[in-house]
Amino acid sequence: MIQIGIIGFGNMGQTMARVFDGIEGVRVAGVAEVAPANTRAAEERGILCYADWRQLLEQPLDGVYIATPNALHRQNVLAAAARGLPIYCEKPIAISLDDADEMVRATEAAGVPTLVNFIYRFTDAYEKLRAYYASGRLGTLLACWFRTFRGYGFYAAGVRHPAVVHPELSGGWVVHHAIHAVDWLISIGGPVSSVSARTFRSAGDAPSPEGIFGLLNFASGAIAQVSDSVVALREHQAGIVGSAGTVTYDHSGMVRFCAETGQAEHGEEALAPASETEYLLPAARHFVAVVRGEEVPRATLRDGRYALQVVHALLEADRTNTVVRL
Repeated sequence: MIQIGIIGFGNMGQTMARVFDGIEGVRVAGVAEVAPANTRAAEERGILCYADWRQLLEQPLDGVYIATPNALHRQNVLAAAARGLPIYCEKPIAISLDDADEMVRATEAAGVPTLVNFIYRFTDAYEKLRAYYASGRLGTLLACWFRTFRGYGFYAAGVRHPAVVHPELSGGWVVHHAIHAVDWLISIGGPVSSVSARTFRSAGDAPSPEGIFGLLNFASGAIAQVSDSVVALREHQAGIVGSAGTVTYDHSGMVRFCAETGQAEHGEEALAPASETEYLLPAARHFVAVVRGEEVPRATLRDGRYALQVVHALLEADRTNTVVRL
């Protein structure tokens, strides 16, 4: 039986507890939480709850899932690494690059496997896009894009997403959420050479930007466009353009592929059903396989550190209104 500990039993901690409990041969052995409502949720589920997360790490665990506020990930990861535990960390792995560097060094020195919860690497629709590219059917990469509208709501309308309101804990909305899309684009295009971006807020007193439009220039010469916002409309769109074909997903439930045939407006098309709602279970199963030594992590803390570097560069490009080179 694989014993999983969860540090942070808020919304994501509780959600992942249900996901882990649905995997055969896996058990949530305990959680760490201090908020009364969340500790009651653990008690109602019959899960041991520790007020001190360090006490949880002293238990006989096989792996740990970290879902505390972003600013606290560093201390949780360092302690788990010192215990030799495989680590499944929420994104972003940290707010600052200095903290991220320390986390990467500690986990690699300890030799523990790490996984970051970059959900688009486990989402059926976007994995189908990646598979088209990996197959070679798209030819040479020219461009890709990812647009995410969170569907939560704007500060000016009275909606208060914690990541917008408390940037000291989250890093701000762009660091907290746009990093998902940035990571996926990096997974397609590879190293980034430079970026430019503009952010926006619905109100001047919003504690952090609520959206971003950015351009990534890859070292390969390809480009990518990223857009992300907390806007009340919920919608995702992504696509990859290659010299031999284009593949897209537009929230319709279908992946669309069009091959370049050399005849104007006569591309060879193919449609494939796709889902963007199932991602947590595949990710959790992957972590369990990593714990068992059956699979290699798809997105490590080092990957998380690089995605954070690119996001910081995007914010710097916005602040300075310049192209920022990495």
